[in-house]
Amino acid sequence: MENHRILQFLEQGLQAARAGDYFEAHEHWEDAWRQMSGASRTFWQAMIQLVAALVHLERGNPRGFARLCSKALARCQQLEADRRVADLQPVLALKTLLLRLQETPAPQPGDLEAELTAFFQQIELENWLRLDGKGRSP
Repeated sequence: MENHRILQFLEQGLQAARAGDYFEAHEHWEDAWRQMSGASRTFWQAMIQLVAALVHLERGNPRGFARLCSKALARCQQLEADRRVADLQPVLALKTLLLRLQETPAPQPGDLEAELTAFFQQIELENWLRLDGKGRSP
């Protein structure tokens, strides 16, 4: 699949996430993720796990929410330790959000709205696709 098609799926998913339609965001991002490799694939898998966690929360499944947030956080930590990742900014932004979500006791969907809105609004896909590269300095 061509890069412009991947970008199109990511953009559609981002629009859905910004509208609070996390299930639809998951579907679009998964279409893109299937065509990725390397650090980008790992990062977008964590993003998919985030929105899937939010679907669990909306459906009244706090255990599923917590489990998927933990899995996404583990992927962020994996990427953070990988010196081949060229740009950590998206990883750190996602990691920060996931840590905040885990700190929220018994969250309800509405409790997280402001935090999620701010997170999804900051995403600039062109910058969030530059994870794979020559890496960072030690």
